[in-house]
Amino acid sequence: MQLHGFTQSQDLIGHKFFELVVPEERRKAMANFLKTLRQGMLKNIEYTLLKKDGTRFTGEINSTVIKDARNRPKLFIAITRDITERKLIEDELKSSLREKEVLLREVHHRVKNNLQVISGLLDLKSLQINSEEVRQMCQDARAEIHTLALIHEHLYQSRQFTHIEMGEYIRDLVNFLCQIYADKVQLITPVLDYQKIYLTINQALPLAVIINEAISNVFKHAFHEGEEGTLEITLKKAPPSNVFIKIKDNGIGLPPDLNIQSTHTLGLRLMKNLVEDQLKGKFYLSQDKGTSILIQFSLNDKE
Repeated sequence: MQLHGFTQSQDLIGHKFFELVVPEERRKAMANFLKTLRQGMLKNIEYTLLKKDGTRFTGEINSTVIKDARNRPKLFIAITRDITERKLIEDELKSSLREKEVLLREVHHRVKNNLQVISGLLDLKSLQINSEEVRQMCQDARAEIHTLALIHEHLYQSRQFTHIEMGEYIRDLVNFLCQIYADKVQLITPVLDYQKIYLTINQALPLAVIINEAISNVFKHAFHEGEEGTLEITLKKAPPSNVFIKIKDNGIGLPPDLNIQSTHTLGLRLMKNLVEDQLKGKFYLSQDKGTSILIQFSLNDKE
């Protein structure tokens, strides 16, 4: 009586309960009533309800059926709560969340744009440099910057900002690196095999740097000039909650006396450190008709 603004029980007794629901939701109320009869119980159903004076409020109804000894419906019991204030708070929170999502999306967009500007400037500078070595350094730096920009681009395009789908990211990164090393890619065929795997940004950023370094090394060093070859990139889930990545080429391989700690193998050392220190994973390097880099780490981000 208090909930719907009535002063006397006689004002309610004998009336249909649908009369307490706004007209536009009475079809829904009837459907849920029949559903309750079939299932025996229905929980947390929201309706717009009416007070005696016509005022509307939001109610949450839990209903159940009590049956007789022959399993026939005997009584119908419903409990209603006024959740108007809760709904107002929820709507305010949703509005605030949408504003923050728009802001965060804009942040990723601007970071991506700024990194692409830097990448473009490096590209212009490389055209003015006569030294092949310095030009190569600019090219490598441009690839590394674009690798990070691509992360922010995928986050900007995503519906969520906490995780990024790495399969499509690797595909886009390989396409970009193929443009950077276009003169070599004509002879090297990338072969991608990946699953949809979502990583946190804490995992995606170091992994992106690792993959960029590994692929760039293949394009630059794995094959003799004019030699054809393949680059295989595999991204899979490994039970129970691990990620397995393999980057393999069928090129000339690494020197047998290679010391991964030497200054000449800074890229390999960087990859190994990123895997072990940031991803808390394992890094394997093997040579079997080329070079294989194997990476394994847990999907459970500890930070």
